[in-house]
Amino acid sequence: MNASMRCSLTRASASSRRGPISSEDGRIATHTVAPGDSPEATGDRFSIGNGLSLTTLNGIPGSTAIQPGQVLVLDPAAVPGFVFDDPSDD
Repeated sequence: MNASMRCSLTRASASSRRGPISSEDGRIATHTVAPGDSPEATGDRFSIGNGLSLTTLNGIPGSTAIQPGQVLVLDPAAVPGFVFDDPSDD
């Protein structure tokens, strides 16, 4: 299974819940993309190094835009069943 398929499974289960998934210590684990969001702005908002880190974590190729309604994983340790498959290994 490739990275985008693994992430899609996680996004589908995450998006079936209301609101973001939060870890036990209150960290936000997912973010649902809103109109106008960009990887860079989302990364800044949630203190993730940069937009490239966010897209890589979610198996999104660098030139692909994020879409409203898409659920992004911010904290993989807090998302049950999340599997990271480094796209650079393909």
